Amino acid sequence: MKNSIFKACTLAIAFLISGLSMAAQYHQDGYIKTSVLFVAYDESEARAFLQIQEQLKRAGVSYRVVAMGKAVQFFRNDPALIDEGRLIHNDGISDNRNHRVNHKLVYNVLDRINVRILYTGMSSRAQAQFANVAQLEGAKIIAFYNGLNTFDQALQVKPFLDEIRYADEVHVPSKTIGSSFKDFARSKGATVKITGLPVLEADMKMHKDIDTRQLRKTLKIKARQKVALFHGGYHKHYPAALKTFLHTTRMMPETLFLVTFDPRLNGTLEESLINAIAGENVHLLHDGNYPDAALRSISSTVIVNSVKDAITASFHGKPVILMNISGMEVSDQQVAMQAASPDELAKWLSSKRSSKRTATPTQDIPTNMDQAILAQIIYALRRMAEEK
Repeated sequence: MKNSIFKACTLAIAFLISGLSMAAQYHQDGYIKTSVLFVAYDESEARAFLQIQEQLKRAGVSYRVVAMGKAVQFFRNDPALIDEGRLIHNDGISDNRNHRVNHKLVYNVLDRINVRILYTGMSSRAQAQFANVAQLEGAKIIAFYNGLNTFDQALQVKPFLDEIRYADEVHVPSKTIGSSFKDFARSKGATVKITGLPVLEADMKMHKDIDTRQLRKTLKIKARQKVALFHGGYHKHYPAALKTFLHTTRMMPETLFLVTFDPRLNGTLEESLINAIAGENVHLLHDGNYPDAALRSISSTVIVNSVKDAITASFHGKPVILMNISGMEVSDQQVAMQAASPDELAKWLSSKRSSKRTATPTQDIPTNMDQAILAQIIYALRRMAEEK
């Protein structure tokens, strides 16, 4: 009933602002007019923004995208992408979330766009630079926090927090996290909105529908066989992480390790290293018919190579171990336990703690996450239209 009312209200609001919410308009001189400009930096933001954009399309709300860092690969062929090579092909930005973009470049990009709402992730200093300039040009600024750490532990967003001068709203996943962001939001003139994590929505639905007995039977796994899942990756430290993991598997022959590879790759790296290092208890899954959510459901522990995968796995209550070969700053309390050597990984896999995780602030994350964000965007557009 609540979902029906929510959807009805969303459609009603969309109808009220239909005049604002047409496809992006272009003037003859190439000047862009759009309702929402997304500024994406990392992979998890990109995935979330793609889901939100699908909702915007259905509601008829125009949008464009500025992409930097790892987010570029998700929007490279998207007609909504602002094609600015100095951002897309900037290694300084990609390799360092603390990197400052040339201010002239930020002004040049935003001078070409008439944007009502700038919807930015909080993963890099460069995103905050875009927010600061857009705010001066009259745009409403919404900062999107795509993590499960509370404010004091959200180390990955520190460059953004140090740079941002003002925001109208801060969108966070849960009430617990929202409470931790209140002082920061107040200092920037912003209000906190609880909007969830859109990337978890489809995953949650799939997780509920998994027939674990049938899946074990399909994969020829015995009913009581202990299973651990290793998520493949693609970053520059990944080969070292994969080797570390595979050496660990030889120390734990009683556990069956399932290995997936990144869908953008072909699995040849994993296959060659498994053949060279691992024993019979490591199985590489070539068939893409087994979604991550399904494989997590039959695994006692999930081993990941990115914070994004750690967030998703921990949300479902699975013990998570992050292969932290690069020494990235991540809270082992809230996101994942961390391992950089075979001994460390074996310790966590054998530890009682790995089956009794400390609670994370996820229990109050709302459902219908992408729709919740759509409703906030549409409401903001309507208010802006009324204030004209």
